[in-house]
Amino acid sequence: MPESNEPLSDFIAGSTKDLVHVAQRLGLTLQTFHAYRTLNQRAHREAEEPCLYEYLKQRVGFWRPILAALQSDLFVGIYALVEDGVQVVSLSTIARELRKDGRCELPPGLLEDLKDVSKRYLRFRHQLFGHTGKEFSENARALDEAGFTWDIVSIDLDRLEYAFKVLWHVSSGRPVPMVEHAKSMRFPYAKSVTQTERDAEAFLTDLTTIAEAQYKA
Repeated sequence: MPESNEPLSDFIAGSTKDLVHVAQRLGLTLQTFHAYRTLNQRAHREAEEPCLYEYLKQRVGFWRPILAALQSDLFVGIYALVEDGVQVVSLSTIARELRKDGRCELPPGLLEDLKDVSKRYLRFRHQLFGHTGKEFSENARALDEAGFTWDIVSIDLDRLEYAFKVLWHVSSGRPVPMVEHAKSMRFPYAKSVTQTERDAEAFLTDLTTIAEAQYKA
């Protein structure tokens, strides 16, 4: 089982090329999620952080496109992890290949979970974020009504990360890890995700200090 301090070269050497590509995409998508969630939540904490709230509101011309870009990258990244097709590499394509001819045994429901995530993100990835669909405004309204919350997106990412860890294990001939065991498995991308969380919080804390000094002056 890879540990967080395992050299990246060892991680790559012990995996397939496709799983490495998916690990990179998964790590970047998790980083995007944590940066987006931190910025969005703290930017709307008017009661708890009034100085930061006012400071960001005065610079909405900068923050609005930043948040929009993070949202777009998040949806594109999640869908890329489950997209199916002969020209793509994803959790779905790797799972299908491993299951072919009974090569590996996958947990019941894993492929269905991937299909479920794919179905819910497909419309918005294709017609709102990846392309400009003819019903752009309608799709934007549909996104608002689709019920995506931070908790729901976090659960979806947990499902995708678990699927990745399962594929990593079974592709190397090991048994399917239990969900609780998989949570303790650390891959190299985890270090970057943790750093993104820490740096996003630190950045906003720095802005809070600047904002408080400005409003006290």
